[in-house]
Amino acid sequence: PDTVKATAEPFESPLKALAHTFRFDPREHADFMWLMASRLLILMGIIGLQTYSFFYFGDVFFPNSPRRATFAATTLLGLVIGMALLVTLPAARMSDRVGRRPMIVAGGLLGAAGTLFLVFSHYELLPEGMIVTVGDFLRVPPLAAQAMFAGLVIGIGFGAFLSVDWAYITDVIPLAESGRFMGISNIATAGAGIIARFLAGFVLDAFNDGPPILGLPGGYPAVFTMFCVWIVIGSLLVLKVKRR
Repeated sequence: PDTVKATAEPFESPLKALAHTFRFDPREHADFMWLMASRLLILMGIIGLQTYSFFYFGDVFFPNSPRRATFAATTLLGLVIGMALLVTLPAARMSDRVGRRPMIVAGGLLGAAGTLFLVFSHYELLPEGMIVTVGDFLRVPPLAAQAMFAGLVIGIGFGAFLSVDWAYITDVIPLAESGRFMGISNIATAGAGIIARFLAGFVLDAFNDGPPILGLPGGYPAVFTMFCVWIVIGSLLVLKVKRR
C-alpha cells in the first residue's frame, strides 16, 4: 500500500498543475538546464541519423531497390543498438571512477565521428579486403558495407552517452522533486526527434535540389554534418555542468 502522505492539496485545474510543474528558477538549477540542452542536441543528432539513414542508402547505393535500402539501414541501426547494449554496463561502471562528464563527452564525440564517417563512406576508407568480404556476406556493394561500419562507432558512443547521461541526471536534480524534474527531462528526450526530423527534412530537400557535394546528393553531406555539429555541441555543453 502507498503510505506516503500528500504534501499538497490536489490541483484545482490542469492550468495550475502545468504552472506548478514548470515553476523553477533556471539560474538556481543551471546544471539541470545545461544537461538538458546537452541531451537535446546529442539526441537530435542521433535520432536524425536514425531517421534519414534509410533515405541515404536508398538514394546513394540502392536507388531502385527499397528492400535492399531497408536492409542496409536496418543493419546500420542494428549495429548501433547492439554495440550500445554491449557498452552500457562497462561505461556506467567506468563513469563511477572517472566521472560522468568525461564519459558523456567521449561518447558524444565518438558518435559524432561515426556520423561524420558517413559523409565520406562512399570513398574507400577501410581495407579493401575487409569491406569486400563483408559486402559479399551481406550481398551489398563494398562501399555500402563500409557505411554500415559507422554503426559500430556510433553504437559505442550512444551506449556510453545514454547510460551515463541518465545517471548524471540523478546526480543533478533535487531529490525531493525528482519525479517532477525527471518528467521535465523527458521533454528533451521526446522533443529531440520532433525538432531533428522537422529541420533536417527542409535542409535535405534544399541541398538535394542543388549540385552534388563530395560526390553525393548534396542533402546528405549537409544533414549528416549538421547532425555531427549538434552532437559535438551537445557533448561540449555538458562541461558547463559544475556538479561532478
